Amino acid sequence: MLEIKDSEIKEIISVVKSRHSYDFSDIIRSFLVRRIRMMTEKYDIGNISELINRLKKDSNYIEYFLQTISVEVTEAFRDPTLWKMIRDDLLPQMIPGKTEKVKIWFPNVTTGEELYTMAILLRESKLTKKVDITASCLSRILIEQIKTGFFDKKKMKLNEENYSAFGGTGNLSQYCIEKGNKIQWDTSLIRNISFLLGHSLLNLTPKDVDLIIYRNHMIYYNQSFKNKIINILHHSLIKGGYMVIGSKENLEEYINSNRFEKANDDDKVYRKL
Repeated sequence: MLEIKDSEIKEIISVVKSRHSYDFSDIIRSFLVRRIRMMTEKYDIGNISELINRLKKDSNYIEYFLQTISVEVTEAFRDPTLWKMIRDDLLPQMIPGKTEKVKIWFPNVTTGEELYTMAILLRESKLTKKVDITASCLSRILIEQIKTGFFDKKKMKLNEENYSAFGGTGNLSQYCIEKGNKIQWDTSLIRNISFLLGHSLLNLTPKDVDLIIYRNHMIYYNQSFKNKIINILHHSLIKGGYMVIGSKENLEEYINSNRFEKANDDDKVYRKL
């Protein structure tokens, strides 16, 4: 196993920050080490010095690093009860009497499953024209991959099981087609989604958002940055807006968490007071 020194991690963080302006010093060390090792294996990089050299000289490797460091969402309709709650409880509360479109923000998308999930939910609920979705992403490569709509055929069975548990009105197969060993989503589903390519969550944040979906990301941050993130998300939401975090995350651990109330404990849904 490739050994990685603290000094090497600091140099990688410094190089990426100088080239891309994103500061990865807020990510916990164990996660960074796993992802750095993953990148060296994927791109056949023999040692950390070689990785650092490539990051300095080839902008493509900055994109590869951002792609590798991003937390994947591995399945569509993951945690079906959450998506049922959004469809049956949250959206019906948000839309009546709303003069403008409901705003939904995904602060850090990586593989697109949640975006296609939300788009299918809205299409089946006949709400597509009543909602604006914004998706923030660290990497240009990831945005391009999401827009192509391809995913591994092996995921299809689990995606279908999740969709069935969610209570979809049709068959998941009507939203995608098989192409070789891949499946491709109907990319028209996300045609009207706005993508933001941001250097960090600390900039390019939408305002007056009704619903934020930011699941299973904060577990990889240190406590100080978690508190900053919560403040940013709170500021982006309208009063009474909702925020969804990961099943392993607890908002009560953060400073100023009393500015939210718990709307659903099982699915970690919170409402801004």
